[in-house]
Amino acid sequence: MKTTRTLPFTGKLNAAALAAGAVGIAVQKLSGVGEFPLIPPGAVLLLSSAALVALGARWRWTSIVGLVMPVYLLGASFLVSSGVWDRLATPGEIGPFAGSILQMTAMAAAALTGVVTALTTYAGRRQAGIHQRA
Repeated sequence: MKTTRTLPFTGKLNAAALAAGAVGIAVQKLSGVGEFPLIPPGAVLLLSSAALVALGARWRWTSIVGLVMPVYLLGASFLVSSGVWDRLATPGEIGPFAGSILQMTAMAAAALTGVVTALTTYAGRRQAGIHQRA
Protein backbone atom coordinates (compact mmCIF):
# COMPACT_ATOMS: atom_id res chain seq x y z
CA MET A 1 0.00 0.00 0.00
CA LYS A 2 1.39 3.37 -1.02
CA THR A 3 1.08 6.24 1.38
CA THR A 4 1.04 9.81 0.23
CA ARG A 5 2.66 12.34 2.51
CA THR A 6 2.00 16.01 2.27
CA LEU A 7 4.43 18.67 3.29
CA PRO A 8 3.49 20.14 6.68
CA PHE A 9 3.18 23.90 7.03
CA THR A 10 6.53 24.06 8.81
CA GLY A 11 8.07 22.26 5.84
CA LYS A 12 6.71 24.94 3.52
CA LEU A 13 8.17 27.60 5.80
CA ASN A 14 11.46 25.69 5.81
CA ALA A 15 11.62 25.60 2.01
CA ALA A 16 10.74 29.31 1.81
CA ALA A 17 13.41 30.22 4.35
CA LEU A 18 16.03 28.19 2.46
CA ALA A 19 15.11 30.02 -0.75
CA ALA A 20 15.23 33.38 1.07
CA GLY A 21 18.76 32.55 2.24
CA ALA A 22 19.75 32.07 -1.40
CA VAL A 23 18.19 35.46 -2.21
CA GLY A 24 20.32 37.01 0.54
CA ILE A 25 23.44 35.57 -1.06
CA ALA A 26 22.31 36.91 -4.45
CA VAL A 27 21.80 40.39 -2.96
CA GLN A 28 25.34 40.31 -1.59
CA LYS A 29 26.74 39.11 -4.91
CA LEU A 30 24.85 41.78 -6.89
CA SER A 31 25.94 44.52 -4.49
CA GLY A 32 29.58 43.80 -5.18
CA VAL A 33 30.78 41.54 -2.38
CA GLY A 34 33.98 40.18 -3.91
CA GLU A 35 34.40 36.95 -1.99
CA PHE A 36 31.63 35.12 -3.87
CA PRO A 37 32.44 33.22 -7.06
CA LEU A 38 30.41 33.74 -10.23
CA ILE A 39 27.86 31.15 -9.09
CA PRO A 40 27.90 31.08 -5.26
CA PRO A 41 27.87 27.48 -4.00
CA GLY A 42 25.91 28.47 -0.90
CA ALA A 43 23.05 29.74 -3.03
CA VAL A 44 23.08 26.56 -5.11
CA LEU A 45 23.04 24.41 -1.96
CA LEU A 46 20.21 26.43 -0.43
CA LEU A 47 18.07 26.39 -3.57
CA SER A 48 18.58 22.68 -4.15
CA SER A 49 17.76 21.99 -0.50
CA ALA A 50 14.60 24.09 -0.77
CA ALA A 51 13.54 22.17 -3.87
CA LEU A 52 14.28 18.85 -2.19
CA VAL A 53 12.25 19.76 0.89
CA ALA A 54 9.35 21.15 -1.13
CA LEU A 55 9.17 18.42 -3.75
CA GLY A 56 10.31 15.44 -1.70
CA ALA A 57 7.57 15.36 0.93
CA ARG A 58 6.98 11.66 0.31
CA TRP A 59 10.45 10.83 1.65
CA ARG A 60 11.00 11.33 5.36
CA TRP A 61 14.70 12.02 5.01
CA THR A 62 14.19 15.26 3.06
CA SER A 63 13.14 16.98 6.27
CA ILE A 64 16.62 16.26 7.63
CA VAL A 65 18.15 18.09 4.65
CA GLY A 66 16.07 21.14 5.57
CA LEU A 67 17.67 21.03 9.02
CA VAL A 68 21.27 20.07 8.29
CA MET A 69 21.93 22.44 5.38
CA PRO A 70 21.09 25.75 7.12
CA VAL A 71 22.89 24.68 10.30
CA TYR A 72 25.97 23.77 8.26
CA LEU A 73 25.91 27.02 6.27
CA LEU A 74 25.30 29.13 9.39
CA GLY A 75 28.29 27.54 11.05
CA ALA A 76 30.44 27.95 7.96
CA SER A 77 29.37 31.57 7.53
CA PHE A 78 30.21 32.60 11.06
CA LEU A 79 33.17 30.36 11.80
CA VAL A 80 35.01 30.26 8.48
CA SER A 81 34.07 33.43 6.63
CA SER A 82 35.19 36.55 8.43
CA GLY A 83 33.47 38.66 5.76
CA VAL A 84 30.07 38.07 7.34
CA TRP A 85 31.15 39.77 10.54
CA ASP A 86 32.54 42.72 8.55
CA ARG A 87 29.36 43.15 6.51
CA LEU A 88 27.14 42.92 9.60
CA ALA A 89 29.30 45.50 11.39
CA THR A 90 29.02 48.10 8.61
CA PRO A 91 25.34 48.95 8.04
CA GLY A 92 26.40 51.96 5.96
CA GLU A 93 27.05 49.66 3.02
CA ILE A 94 23.38 48.88 2.52
CA GLY A 95 23.62 46.14 -0.14
CA PRO A 96 26.11 43.85 1.59
CA PHE A 97 24.55 44.57 5.00
CA ALA A 98 20.96 43.87 3.86
CA GLY A 99 22.04 40.75 1.99
CA SER A 100 23.90 39.43 5.02
CA ILE A 101 20.99 40.18 7.36
CA LEU A 102 18.57 38.46 4.98
CA GLN A 103 20.83 35.44 4.55
CA MET A 104 21.55 34.95 8.25
CA THR A 105 17.96 35.56 9.35
CA ALA A 106 16.60 33.21 6.70
CA MET A 107 19.08 30.47 7.58
CA ALA A 108 18.27 30.79 11.28
CA ALA A 109 14.56 30.53 10.44
CA ALA A 110 15.30 27.55 8.19
CA ALA A 111 17.19 25.83 10.99
CA LEU A 112 14.32 26.38 13.45
CA THR A 113 11.62 25.28 11.03
CA GLY A 114 13.86 22.37 10.01
CA VAL A 115 13.88 21.12 13.60
CA VAL A 116 10.10 21.36 13.86
CA THR A 117 9.57 19.75 10.46
CA ALA A 118 11.91 16.86 11.25
CA LEU A 119 10.20 16.29 14.60
CA THR A 120 6.76 16.46 12.97
CA THR A 121 7.79 14.08 10.20
CA TYR A 122 9.29 11.47 12.51
CA ALA A 123 6.93 11.88 15.50
CA GLY A 124 4.19 9.56 14.24
CA ARG A 125 6.56 6.80 13.26
CA ARG A 126 6.12 3.57 15.23
CA GLN A 127 8.41 0.64 15.43
CA ALA A 128 6.79 -2.26 13.65
CA GLY A 129 5.68 -5.09 15.87
CA ILE A 130 6.23 -3.41 19.24
CA HIS A 131 3.23 -1.16 19.82
CA GLN A 132 0.92 -2.24 17.04
CA ARG A 133 -2.01 -4.57 17.57
CA ALA A 134 -3.30 -6.99 15.01
